[in-house]
Amino acid sequence: MTRVLVVEDEERVRALSVEALRELGYGVVEASGPRQALRMLDEGQQVTLLFTDVVMPDMSGRQLADRARGKRPTSKCSIRPAIRATPSCTTECSIPAPIS
Repeated sequence: MTRVLVVEDEERVRALSVEALRELGYGVVEASGPRQALRMLDEGQQVTLLFTDVVMPDMSGRQLADRARGKRPTSKCSIRPAIRATPSCTTECSIPAPIS
């Protein structure tokens, strides 16, 4: 199963992303920021895809992706611009449903 690590500092946006990915059939773990995500990877959390915001406190999504690749070179990264967690929100990127 594809396991996605969602990293987003805004709780509502993170919850929306996690819910959408789970509905598509992905296994999802979440982190409220880059430092927590790196700790999770250091502790052995296995992920296939890092799905992160661009702008966060402490470090950017690009910096996080670079550090995460150092810990998990085989993991893929998706760095996305901020989306708004509002009823009129539209997803700016799409991730296909996992293949069974």
